[in-house]
Amino acid sequence: MGPSGTLATAPVAGHKKSKERITVALFCNASGTDLRKPIVIARAKRPRCFWKTFQPTLYTEYFSNAKAWMTSVIFQEIIRTFDRDLRFQGRQCILLLDNASSHAVTGMQLTNLKLHFLPPCTTSSIQPLDAGIIRAFKAHYRRQLVQLYVSCAEEGRIQTVDLCQALKMIRLAWRNVTASTVKNCWHHTGILPCDNAVTATDTDDDEDDMTLAEIQQLIRRLDPAAGPNAAAEYVSIDREVETMQELDDDTIVDIVSTLQEESCNGAEDDVDGQDKSEPEPAPVTSREACTALASAIRFYEGAGNVKALDSLWDMLSELQRQRHITQ
Repeated sequence: MGPSGTLATAPVAGHKKSKERITVALFCNASGTDLRKPIVIARAKRPRCFWKTFQPTLYTEYFSNAKAWMTSVIFQEIIRTFDRDLRFQGRQCILLLDNASSHAVTGMQLTNLKLHFLPPCTTSSIQPLDAGIIRAFKAHYRRQLVQLYVSCAEEGRIQTVDLCQALKMIRLAWRNVTASTVKNCWHHTGILPCDNAVTATDTDDDEDDMTLAEIQQLIRRLDPAAGPNAAAEYVSIDREVETMQELDDDTIVDIVSTLQEESCNGAEDDVDGQDKSEPEPAPVTSREACTALASAIRFYEGAGNVKALDSLWDMLSELQRQRHITQ
C-alpha cells in the first residue's frame, strides 16, 4: 500500500492502488546475530512478474495460498526446515510463539527445536518481535516503498510495485534491522533471566526516529499537505490486518472456487500493476554487469562514500572471478 492511503488529501496523480497483500513472518534470536530469511506468503504460486528466471528463494522463503495467510500446513513445513537446519549445525533452540490456530504442531517429531507457546493475550507485551522489531522492519520496508513512489513521480511513471520488487525490499529491510534494535526489544519484554539480559540503550530509538523522519520527508515530497504524523501512521497502517485464521467450510469452498476461476481465466499468475504486454527482460551478461559496477564505482568515488565502494569492489571482484572460472 502506497503512502497516499494514509493521507487526507487526494491520491497522487498517476498512483495505482495495489490490491495485492502478502504476509511476512520473521524469526530472530535474542542477540540479533541470527535473523533468519524472511518468510513470505502471497496469493500466486508463480506471479507473472517473476517471469521464467526470477528465483524468490534468493530473497525470502516463499509460499502461496489464495488468502496469502499463514496456515498450519505452511507453518509445519517452516518448523521442519528450521529443525533440520539446527540439526545440521549441531544447535539447540527454543522458539517462542503465540497461540495462533495456524501454529498447530500436533504429532510433529522435532529433535533440535523446542516450541514454547506464550500465555494467551500476552503477545503485545512479552513477544519480542511485537516490542518494536516488526515496527522497525516495516519502517525500513516502507521507506524503500516511498522512495520508489517518489522516483516514479519524478520520472512521470505510474506509482506501483510488483511482488518481485517487494521481495527484494523485504530482504533489505530485514537486513537493515540492527542487532541493537533486536537486543533492546528483547530486553524491554523482561522475559530473559537477569544474567542473560542485555543493557538497553537509546541507539535503536535514534535509528527509528531517523527512519520515520526520512519517511515523513519523502511523503511530503509527494504531498506537501501531509500531517506531522503521516509517517508513523503509514508504518502502522496494517497492524490489524488478518494474517492467519482457522479456515471454515465456507472459506475453503471460496478459496477452491477462486482458484478454479483464476485457472480458467489465466489470472493466477497476474500481479497488480504488471503490464501483460511487457516483454521479459533480456538476461544481463557478465560484461554488462561489470560495466554497470564500474560506473557505480566512479559515482561513489565522486561522492566519497567508502562503505558503498567497499561493497561494489567486492561485487566486481567476485564477478570477475566467476567470469574467469567459466571462460
